[in-house]
Amino acid sequence: MSVDDYMKRMLADNAAMQRAIGVADPLGQHRSILDAISMQDRFSDIDRVSRQIAGLGAIDQKLLDAAKGINTFDTARLTGALNLDIAGIGALAAGAGDHLKLLAGPLDDLRNVGSVAELASLRADILAMKDIYAGYADRFRLPGYDEMDRLAKVALGAGSAAHHLADAAAASKALTSAVQSMHTPWLLRDNAAQSVLAFAEIQAIGHGLRNFAPFDATLSDTLRLSLGDWRDIPSFPPAIFDNAVARSAFYVARGFNPDLTEFTAEAFDETTTIAGLDAEDYSETVDDEETGLVRTNRAHDRLQRFERQLRVFIDRLMTAEFGAEWTKRQTPSGMLDSWKNAKETAMARGGEDEPLIAYADFTDYIKIIERSDNWKRVFAAVFNRRESVQESFFRLFPIRISVAHARIITLDDEMYLKIEMHRLSKAIEEKH
Repeated sequence: MSVDDYMKRMLADNAAMQRAIGVADPLGQHRSILDAISMQDRFSDIDRVSRQIAGLGAIDQKLLDAAKGINTFDTARLTGALNLDIAGIGALAAGAGDHLKLLAGPLDDLRNVGSVAELASLRADILAMKDIYAGYADRFRLPGYDEMDRLAKVALGAGSAAHHLADAAAASKALTSAVQSMHTPWLLRDNAAQSVLAFAEIQAIGHGLRNFAPFDATLSDTLRLSLGDWRDIPSFPPAIFDNAVARSAFYVARGFNPDLTEFTAEAFDETTTIAGLDAEDYSETVDDEETGLVRTNRAHDRLQRFERQLRVFIDRLMTAEFGAEWTKRQTPSGMLDSWKNAKETAMARGGEDEPLIAYADFTDYIKIIERSDNWKRVFAAVFNRRESVQESFFRLFPIRISVAHARIITLDDEMYLKIEMHRLSKAIEEKH
């Protein structure tokens, strides 16, 4: 079952469930996800949205707005206290001791929550998580100078991702330099080997992204050792879009190496920055420091910019190959009608006249790219292997839905986002 088919089934199932339990407005969360994703870049001055809680019928106001044709992805950045993912925070708080590392990103986002009066109902959960997490953070240390060469040799052992992607001698020198650049405790006191292997793997991934073509066969195959095999995904469990714990378990089931994010948020940021995985300047998010939601907003903004870049890229290449009317002949059945309907709805509510592709769903992009004639004549030269670019979009899909759903994200999500956005953006930029 394709991602698109799965999403349609999920929307139908959700509507049936809402009717069964007697919820007055059956829109619910999932029914408006695809509208929320496709209605991008139409309006710029929509008021901040706030969460509406009503028992089993809990509905995000931002998603109701999406169903009415109001853009949510551009304007619903999580900057207000009431926009926090209350259910997600509760899920992390329940049994927090069993998934300590998943607390790193969300707690970093919520670091100022204690000063927000409206969140009194959440303080108990958040403070409990902070107390548990404090002990976790104390498990890390910085390595001694005399350890660095030995740790590098351990990390570059045969079979490691670093071993696959770099010459051992050069990698050893680069890894020692990277270790010396770290200022935040990152080495587990009780399992230094795990930390250094994960650290080296991240550095190797950065090396691979810099030195290989984005969808080179060697790079794609090696990334599966770290990120898992996402080819031929039959379906996405609905729980992963709303529950960070379920999403993380799904990642591990695909083959994701959870050691890659077994760091504090600060150490994770420093490690990925040294590896070159943070190519963008996020200084524009400074205003969000007041509500401590920087990490979630970065994911939102990065995806927003990427989708704009991707739409322009697809339109430019398809127009060059097939002419200005390519959308009439080179899109899968029903897609063009869907875009036209979305455009008509948006313009009826005062939206600007955008190119049709601006009304595409996130799942539409890969369907255009992988279509046989489009692939052969346009996109094979860009992405090299069809299965690899499909896999890249699949890895981004749960994060894209979670962001549209205003859900908290974890370091696991951020790792996928950093790597796959880097690959796709590099492939696009190299074609300019």
